[in-house]
Amino acid sequence: MLTLFCENAGVVRILYFIKTAIMIMQFVIPIGLIITIAIDLYKNLIMGITDDRYSVVKKISTKIFAAILIFLIPTIINLLFKILASTNAVSNYYSDNFVTCYNEASIELANRLQQAEDLKLEQEEEEERKQTLIEAEVYRAKLKALQESNLKNQNSDGTYNPNLTDLNKQNGVYVQNGVFYKPKGASGKNCPSNPTKQGYRNKYGYNDHFFDMLINLQKAAKEAGYTFTYSTHGCRSYNDQVATAKKYANEPGRAAKPGNSNHGWGVAADLDFGSSKAEKWVHDHAKEYGLHFPLYGKNYKGYQEPWHIEPINLKTY
Repeated sequence: MLTLFCENAGVVRILYFIKTAIMIMQFVIPIGLIITIAIDLYKNLIMGITDDRYSVVKKISTKIFAAILIFLIPTIINLLFKILASTNAVSNYYSDNFVTCYNEASIELANRLQQAEDLKLEQEEEEERKQTLIEAEVYRAKLKALQESNLKNQNSDGTYNPNLTDLNKQNGVYVQNGVFYKPKGASGKNCPSNPTKQGYRNKYGYNDHFFDMLINLQKAAKEAGYTFTYSTHGCRSYNDQVATAKKYANEPGRAAKPGNSNHGWGVAADLDFGSSKAEKWVHDHAKEYGLHFPLYGKNYKGYQEPWHIEPINLKTY
């Protein structure tokens, strides 16, 4: 059985080229030496060119010895491996393996090994592709289950369900029994760079459940004949909040201190109402969808925000 050396097509090709080169040398060089010996003999014996007889014999003897030595190279190589093999069992295993592979090396064997390697690679790639498809299918199944779970967490008319629960932290926020829990610490430092590719069901970076509640409120307003739009900056980064605070530095209370804004957790939105009547309707009905305007109707450092909407139940964990 061919192992180790002859398991690799590249090794077999190298051994084959080495063997071919040695075979060429084995015949070409001795023939060349024989020709030069014949020329020397012709010059000295036939042509009568008088060189020192001792030097002629020495030169011819050296060439004959070189020719014999080159012709015996394969035999010498095998002998060296046998000597090496006699030292220990490991050397014997490797030397026998190499000698066997050297003797068997051929383009046909290399091609067969290459085909086997290509087939193995194709099988590995196919297995990897199948595994990727399985993982994708598992992901789609989980996503479907999550979407179905989200639907169950809403009442049939889209109004607020106090049993809403999703412990998966999105922007660091999780929902349990209708309560949104945001983490302590600076907000705006975990906003998604590409929401849809990072598992969000909305492209703005809002917490998905807060966004669902916002969309349900918007649909209800439209059915009642009113319209409003929401800010597309779903999760406001810490740096953006710094810029906002600087922009309204002369209006105390207009912008939260960087790191304290609920916009940075994706659970707050600024609305733009089409009319004062639309604004009144939304304020009157927001609580039915689990939402309210926490900065309106109370004095917040002398400034009120009738457009700023958040979940009613929002706590810190």
